[in-house]
Amino acid sequence: MFDRLLVPLDGTQGATSALRIAEFLADRWDANITVLTVLNKENERLGLDEIVARQVAGVRHTEKVDIRPGSYSLADDIATVFDQEDEPLLVMSTMARGRVAGVAANVSEEVMRQVREPMLLVGPNVELPDDWPEGDLMICIDGSDFAATIVPVAARWCDALDLNPMIVGVIDPAKVPAGVSPAYENNAVARVASGMQDLTERLVNYDTLHGPDPAKAIVDYARNGDAAMLAMATHIRAGVDRVLHDSVAMAVVRRASCPVLVGRPPVDPSR
Repeated sequence: MFDRLLVPLDGTQGATSALRIAEFLADRWDANITVLTVLNKENERLGLDEIVARQVAGVRHTEKVDIRPGSYSLADDIATVFDQEDEPLLVMSTMARGRVAGVAANVSEEVMRQVREPMLLVGPNVELPDDWPEGDLMICIDGSDFAATIVPVAARWCDALDLNPMIVGVIDPAKVPAGVSPAYENNAVARVASGMQDLTERLVNYDTLHGPDPAKAIVDYARNGDAAMLAMATHIRAGVDRVLHDSVAMAVVRRASCPVLVGRPPVDPSR
């Protein structure tokens, strides 16, 4: 599915988890891994290049370790290397900070603003079983056309990794218009699942969740089920808008025990 995986490493344990996930995927796809480390004066003084060398030692499929000086923006550096590679998959660890972080987005969000391709994000609570990836790919939607844009991407991943597609609609009861029945909501999720069935050879299952905290509902359902990976579309908000509307996708990444495939729909050329 991908011939190359790009993994930014910063010496942290989370980055090591991202590298391990990339190794699993490279095994499955016979792909090559490019490791990227961006040095500034502080992490150069701390010997980050040596730490990364130890992290990479023995990792299968690592074809290139790109250690380069940083510019004014780490996100810009990652996006630049992404553009120089031949259509890679970006596998990236992130702390996925929420609105408590103020108006400053984290690096993974800034990268998504520039790359605009699906990325596999590895949050701080990811715990991989030895048989990963096995189980379900849980595709999270909220009834909007925007959220459903991740479905075709997820279908390709299900076929490429032999994962079972599981469409999960997440509904906040406070936002459901008066008179809309639970059966209508469930039917809407069923229609998305039926559409996905045309995109994959694997049986598509579905379910509907209700709760005031969609991220918590998703993470709890994934933990109690057989989810090897989650998939979501996301808005990338900035500034004050980010403070007022914390991204559900990034909240899921922050809490999830499995990686999250996150994508932004392409910009409408007519707008």
